[in-house]
Amino acid sequence: MTIAYDYINNNNYVKLPLVGNHYTGYKITNKDTDINLIYDIKNKYDKNAIKVISIKNTKKYNIGFISKDKTYLVKNIYNKLKFITIIKRIINSQTIYYYLIFKKN
Repeated sequence: MTIAYDYINNNNYVKLPLVGNHYTGYKITNKDTDINLIYDIKNKYDKNAIKVISIKNTKKYNIGFISKDKTYLVKNIYNKLKFITIIKRIINSQTIYYYLIFKKN
């Protein structure tokens, strides 16, 4: 069993798909540990969008958005989430998915 498997199959954690990250031009790494969720009310595609920001050396990087089907969940438990890690899932050389793992407090 991997650590990722433990997070995914544990009800104390929330797995949130990261979308739109290939449009940001930012390469996600294991050094992305200071993650913030920002309500993006000016988003022209989705008024309920939640932007994912990585902060490194006081500089903010947009790394994508929470999947549209998970924004309602996030809004309901926003203050109860603590960022844990990012899981990278490689399907093939062209298809990579990222998941944000948060612990429910």
